[in-house]
Amino acid sequence: MTSQLILEDSFTPRYAISLKGNIATFLWSAATHENLESSVDLKIKTRQEELCSLAVNLDCMIQQKKIIVPKLDAYNRLLIYASVRPLVRKTEKVEELARLVFEISSLDALYWASRFREVWWKHAKYRKIMKIVRAFKLFFGLE
Repeated sequence: MTSQLILEDSFTPRYAISLKGNIATFLWSAATHENLESSVDLKIKTRQEELCSLAVNLDCMIQQKKIIVPKLDAYNRLLIYASVRPLVRKTEKVEELARLVFEISSLDALYWASRFREVWWKHAKYRKIMKIVRAFKLFFGLE
């Protein structure tokens, strides 16, 4: 029992978003308590204030230009917002996107975030993600 507890504690996934200027880098790590190299899930230009505001509402901590995300669900929702936001121009649609990020089910959030991640891992370019962003906008009526 003790070894199982140690194992579970040692390999808890960590989620974070590194903020440098207007670039947000979404990081995932199955690290121990030591800092190990992370996997980059997305690197994107974003409005830092908007992302931080959403993060606070999702119970995330903001420390030294980094958003520490406690759960995968919150991480997925922030990743969706950051992916879709650059293609949303109208103020009312931006507000609708922010509401939508909170309202969609955890399963929907997991699906869409996974799609964005898969394309990023394959191409490492935002331009390739735009097709999925358009599908997201069409599906949820953000056009």
